Amino acid sequence: MKNRNELKVFVVDDSPMCRFLYKRHLMNLGFKKIYLFESGEQCLANIHIMPDIILLDFDAPPMSGLDVLKEVKILYPHIHLLMISAQQDIQVVIEAIRYGVSGYIMKDDNQLEMVSYATEKIISENRFLFVS
Repeated sequence: MKNRNELKVFVVDDSPMCRFLYKRHLMNLGFKKIYLFESGEQCLANIHIMPDIILLDFDAPPMSGLDVLKEVKILYPHIHLLMISAQQDIQVVIEAIRYGVSGYIMKDDNQLEMVSYATEKIISENRFLFVS
């Protein structure tokens, strides 16, 4: 199993402040290979880097988070994707689960704690499938 400092994490959010906040938090958790993108399109253009985990804002225009999720999961089903959103529509959550999201995190006062929990759960369950 890879260590946190070996795992590649993409952070996709149109807000520079959110990208900075998530990056700093992930670094505090021990992640070192963190790539920041302001849109889903940028994320997909760099998917060849083969991230282990993607933190994806639901609203990362011009693509929706669900569109990015679908495309990533079709091409690379082994990548763990954590959707982060202020979206409270239960249908969005159901769609995200249907397409294989590893976790759905609400943007609120507990979001960083939930990022910690979700990344730890992914790592502890040793659910990484390595593809050469």
